[in-house]
Amino acid sequence: MAHTLKTRAKPVFATLAAIGRFLSKAHTSAGRSQDLRYMQNMSDAQLAKRGIKREDITRHVFGDLTYI
Repeated sequence: MAHTLKTRAKPVFATLAAIGRFLSKAHTSAGRSQDLRYMQNMSDAQLAKRGIKREDITRHVFGDLTYI
């Protein structure tokens, strides 16, 4: 009986872990999109204070996820 419960629990835990990873990525993505919009609304002078050119905003926000 105990073996049956352990066998059934593995797919449930794997599914819950996958859902958790998905929600975490969705939350991170939403935050990055918000950062992107915020920076796009900044003036060139404000971006320059941060050392960022307007054409580099996307690379700055998403650069660690993929090669852009």
